[in-house]
Amino acid sequence: MRELEDIRKDIDAADAQIVPLLEERMRASEDVAAYKKAHGMPIFRPEREKQVIARAVDRLGDKRFAGSIEDIMTSVMDVGKLRQLEIVTDAGDAIERESFDADAPIAYQGTLGAFSSQAAERYFGTLAHATAYPTFGAVIDAIDSGDAKYGVLPLENSTIGSVVEVYDLLGAKSMYIVGEQWEQIRHALVGVKGARKSDVRTVYSKAEALAQCSDYLQSGGWEQIPYSNTALAARLVAQKGDKSIAAVASESAAKLYGLDVIDSPINDEKDNFTRFIIVAKKLTDRDADKVTISFGLDNEKGSLYRVLGVFARLGINMSKIESRPDKSNPAKYYFVADLEGNCSGTGMKCALEAARSLSHDFKLLGEYRKGNF
Repeated sequence: MRELEDIRKDIDAADAQIVPLLEERMRASEDVAAYKKAHGMPIFRPEREKQVIARAVDRLGDKRFAGSIEDIMTSVMDVGKLRQLEIVTDAGDAIERESFDADAPIAYQGTLGAFSSQAAERYFGTLAHATAYPTFGAVIDAIDSGDAKYGVLPLENSTIGSVVEVYDLLGAKSMYIVGEQWEQIRHALVGVKGARKSDVRTVYSKAEALAQCSDYLQSGGWEQIPYSNTALAARLVAQKGDKSIAAVASESAAKLYGLDVIDSPINDEKDNFTRFIIVAKKLTDRDADKVTISFGLDNEKGSLYRVLGVFARLGINMSKIESRPDKSNPAKYYFVADLEGNCSGTGMKCALEAARSLSHDFKLLGEYRKGNF
């Protein structure tokens, strides 16, 4: 068996030959970029990549390394393409934006006193121009028709995860996320004046709210009935005037509808936050530090790895990624990712273009400022 130091000398000697060749290849990539830019040609040529990889494998003396050579050449070409993108990408910003208008009509799902109305009021500073709508889809339709310029929708909760319907609506409609607002969710058990826990037999609330208080509610042994909204559930209790009926809602909703707070907080997780998003037809011109995208991938080895590698190589942090089944084909999945930065920088523009070329159904879902807790 050879000594390790002797083997390492062979590796160093090979590196001494490889590095100058890689440098020569990168310079050639830059020349290719200049030519493609001058002639309006695309950077990404999948058929060309397959030819390069096939030739590299054919040159191998030991075919045991075929898989490794494929991976190495793929990485080499990915790095070269990113360098080409940096050269051909214009410094200007081609994304259409419009000025943020805090006095424009607002749509939110739910009713006055719901957590969505609280999020809207905190973000815009007032509810004077806000209108409540019964469903998430109705909020989107209000923006689409021009009845509202901005919509406020819940996107994810720290306890139960993402609001799937909202993600699906964003993917299906031409809407952008232009802001976000985090709300701490403090659920309370509320009832008519004088009601006590021992009086309660039935509890109404939104399904997500019931889920966030499941341990507490199960310990009470009460019947749980899903309702359209936490604040509407509180209003229902007030209308019925029955001590045996309670709701899971906010303390502000209890005050709004003249109810007593029987117990609070009743969340299973005390640190319970919901991320609300502000959506609009166009991106705004406010300073952004967060980008959200969605994209689909073919069921091929390394497809997600290559997309993630793009952001890593360009120094862009991905703060979140999750997968969702494709509604048209449940056997396929698409991904939603949050990135730190904005679309004006060359690095982000290159990364987004590279991700677009490596995926299908790519969509920029939003560019906005991070919300504060």
